[in-house]
Amino acid sequence: MKTILSKRPGERLPDSRGVAIAALFLCAAGAFAQTPDAGYTPMTVEQGTPQGSYALSNLFTVNYFSGRLNVAIPLVQIGGRGEAKMSINVGLSNDWMLQEAYGPSNLCPNGGSCTTYSPILQQIWPNSTTYSYGVQFGAGWVVAKGADSIIQGVMTNAYSVTRLYYYRPDGSSTELVDTTYYGQPTFTQCDPGYYCPAPPTNRGTNFISDDGSQIQFVSDTAISDWINYGTPTVRDPSGYLILRDGTKYRVNGGVVASMEDRNGNLVTISPTSIVDSLGRTTTFSPGTSTTGDYTQTLTYPGVNGQTRSISIRWGPMSEALSSGQSIQTYLQLFPNLAGTYPGAQPLPFNPSVIKSIQLADGSEYQFFYNSYAQLAVMILPTGGRYEFDWVGLPGLPGGAQPGSLTITRCVSAIRDYPNGSTLAHQQFISFQNTGSIDTVAVAVADYDYTAYSSGLLVRTVNHEYYTNWNSSSPLDHWPWLAGREILTQTFAPSGALLESKSTVWAQKGPLPWTDQGNPYLDASTPDLQQSYDPRIVSVTTTNDAGQISQVSYGYDTYNNTTDQYEYDWGSGAAGALLRHAQTTYNTAGAYIAAHLVSLPIEAKVYNGAGTLQADTQYGYDANAVASESNIVGHDNANFSGGGARGNVTSIVRCATPGSCGWLTTTSYYDVAGNTVQVTDANGHSTSYSYADNYSDGSNRNAYAELTSETNALGQTSRWQWDYSTGKPAQATDLNGVNTKYSYNDPLDRLTAMVRASGIAGFETETQYAYQPYSASSPFSVTAKQDQAAFGDGAIQSELLYDGFGRQTQTRQYESGGGYIATTTAYDGLGRVEQTTNPSRPGDGLNYATTYGYDALNRPTSVATADGAVTTTAYSGYYTTVTDPAGHARVTQTDAAGRLTAVWEDPGSSPHFNYETTYQYDALNDLTQVNQGTETRAFSFDGLGRLRSASNPESGTLSYAYDSVGNLLTKTDARNIKTNYTYDALNRVTQKTYSDGTPAVGYQYDASGAGYSWGHLTAEWNGNSTTQYASIDPLGRVTA
Repeated sequence: MKTILSKRPGERLPDSRGVAIAALFLCAAGAFAQTPDAGYTPMTVEQGTPQGSYALSNLFTVNYFSGRLNVAIPLVQIGGRGEAKMSINVGLSNDWMLQEAYGPSNLCPNGGSCTTYSPILQQIWPNSTTYSYGVQFGAGWVVAKGADSIIQGVMTNAYSVTRLYYYRPDGSSTELVDTTYYGQPTFTQCDPGYYCPAPPTNRGTNFISDDGSQIQFVSDTAISDWINYGTPTVRDPSGYLILRDGTKYRVNGGVVASMEDRNGNLVTISPTSIVDSLGRTTTFSPGTSTTGDYTQTLTYPGVNGQTRSISIRWGPMSEALSSGQSIQTYLQLFPNLAGTYPGAQPLPFNPSVIKSIQLADGSEYQFFYNSYAQLAVMILPTGGRYEFDWVGLPGLPGGAQPGSLTITRCVSAIRDYPNGSTLAHQQFISFQNTGSIDTVAVAVADYDYTAYSSGLLVRTVNHEYYTNWNSSSPLDHWPWLAGREILTQTFAPSGALLESKSTVWAQKGPLPWTDQGNPYLDASTPDLQQSYDPRIVSVTTTNDAGQISQVSYGYDTYNNTTDQYEYDWGSGAAGALLRHAQTTYNTAGAYIAAHLVSLPIEAKVYNGAGTLQADTQYGYDANAVASESNIVGHDNANFSGGGARGNVTSIVRCATPGSCGWLTTTSYYDVAGNTVQVTDANGHSTSYSYADNYSDGSNRNAYAELTSETNALGQTSRWQWDYSTGKPAQATDLNGVNTKYSYNDPLDRLTAMVRASGIAGFETETQYAYQPYSASSPFSVTAKQDQAAFGDGAIQSELLYDGFGRQTQTRQYESGGGYIATTTAYDGLGRVEQTTNPSRPGDGLNYATTYGYDALNRPTSVATADGAVTTTAYSGYYTTVTDPAGHARVTQTDAAGRLTAVWEDPGSSPHFNYETTYQYDALNDLTQVNQGTETRAFSFDGLGRLRSASNPESGTLSYAYDSVGNLLTKTDARNIKTNYTYDALNRVTQKTYSDGTPAVGYQYDASGAGYSWGHLTAEWNGNSTTQYASIDPLGRVTA
């Protein structure tokens, strides 16, 4: 379904000559319708995969309400230190709008003036560039849009309003309203000559998003309305745009010029370059032509400072048309505009479009279009292919509707080809009449064309939205409920309803203003009000048996979720309350001033009876920050010391709710927000350093990557990094043994890893090679690992992938040149459909196991090669699994997905109908198992640690722990205790027993045992001692 092509949801364009306005149309109907960060990220290195090499998934989304296809190809990630990061994408979303103009035209009667309509590609504002097509270089921009409406009479009454819009690089937008009037159109009286003695309304400098996202804009100067007699105003303000996490954008003349995170880390942005907080530069060459063939170039740093380039190739659409499409004139595209569209109507529509994107390794994304310049085919670098069909408004060729100034075109079908030529999945999108002018439903039907389904319908999902629209006044706001999904229904291929989810929305509260006599809008009608921090109140799920569960939510004034109530399945209404999660947020003045409005200070969990089960408290910025000498890319003027940064300095957990023994973990940070020390609840500290250690030997004062970690025993691990990419170049363990990483690849993928580098006789290497996709072979990754000697690469394996980056085959090569393979096939929805046993080519042993699923992606069958089938059937909260011998097992789950009962061999005599039931606490810990007359009981503390276990076989066991969760004592049913002792690294050093059993001891890191740090070097008991006297650089015990 398609809607609002002359504006986005949440965006409004004024109604006046020379610009487009919005009205809501349904594409298929043609009808008007009214954890806080607790430490550093450990270094991990993996071999490349297609997903790691190219962006293959999440490249596009379809808004089922609007029918809009949004395509964003991520090319380069910008990010250095902290949270100031961004992605450079290429957008491929072309929408149309009608531009209305009044003036002389050869189409007007008697050569006079009249209204004409010109179809143009969607724009932020007339005469600006399109905002969702092309290279999205930068962090967006802010536009102030003003509108007024003149009512003539004895006196002229003018109503005016100004709102701001933040446009992101992907084309999405957020509306912001002033905090003084909250977007209320205000009244000014003027004389018949349009002279208005009173100045227009001053909106002030502070604006806030009205969608609940808590985006704030603080203008450098006050922004006032401008009464321009019906002509809209557009201004490019300067100031600061601040996100709810404290990230701050400097906006100069409407364009984002820099990004700063809550710790002062900076990214600077210009039209042709972006410099991250480490001083690394990515540049953009926009090309030299706007017509014909030309190339734009994106240049970014690769490993060892090498220059990497991405080419975005443009050309006339005639060179990139999809099969069956042709270049047409504007009048052929929009024949119903005949007589209203001046000048260019006989001219061909042949714009410049992006034909391909060539990556640094020479691989490409390719794009083909329909006659309206809308994306019809996208081919991935790995050979995968997507196709898109589009439709216009029924009865209006091309979708153009002059009376409403909309051009309604929407996606109607999507097809997937994993190997580029064989259809696997097709999705049809169509409008469904709900019988109400206030709602619209969109049916999304998925068909599977893989070998085991052969074009069968696998599911249909209906999405119902609220659509009410009140008028087309230039002062109008977008109704807050419009476009919000209120009902989602999933149907089986048979048409049976499997699941229904109903969503209830609400505003933050009563809108601060009403219509106050404004004849253009009725803000006193709740459903027609503008957005005022809308939020989800509840989501109610009804299963196929009519059983109902619900999750409901509460919020604070900043739209943070403060309460979540989960209710079990019930009949006719949701069942008993299962648990209640409650979160309180930091509202201290300094944090609100810094716009850090979503920092939790306490999180509690209650069970259904209201008893507290868990309690965790968070403290912020309580410790002095460590300085970093001459740090680059940092706002030292404002972030040289402490203050409201939002860094978690303490996590305090309640071990026993009701009589809390509070356990505290403390963290310390440097000026850039790097964690420099963590002290656990036992008082043991680990420290971290970010002093530069780059592979080129140059010190840049970046303090960006973790370069050393020293544990509580004073043992240190170290890391070295490639400056240009932030990839690890070398890791040095506690024993000084190095592992080196190489990236001899145009996409900077890992190509070699050498363990025990430089230690003769112990060096081992693993090499990785990447075979790009071609028409004759799929993308693959080969790994060769040493076996007997350095560099022999004798252990070889290979992973093969389809065009969507999914692993389809694993090969383990044999010394004779053959290989043993397993294969995986997928159905049209991407679910594993078949796997094979390991086999050699042609040996006939590749026996297959086939899997089936229902419309909710639940498994329904597993069939092995010998014909044996295990089936799974669902009915409400019951699941029946029947094995190949016909034996059944029925399970029951609660609304939280926890197993609550099992019936083995269910049914009346002669079936045994063995029943086992399960109970849980609010933290999902299993607390009781009942089987016949036997009961097993378990109790847990507020940290989820097992405190006691009672079993018929062993009696009752009890457990006690230290402050970090190490088991201290275990007491069995005979009251015999086992006691445990630990070192500062939480390694057990001794076990003693209360019944006189000899103690057991453990030693670590003994000197004289080779590379012993981090390893067990001795253990003993009352009768013997075992020593590990020699450990080699690879961690193997040799003596």
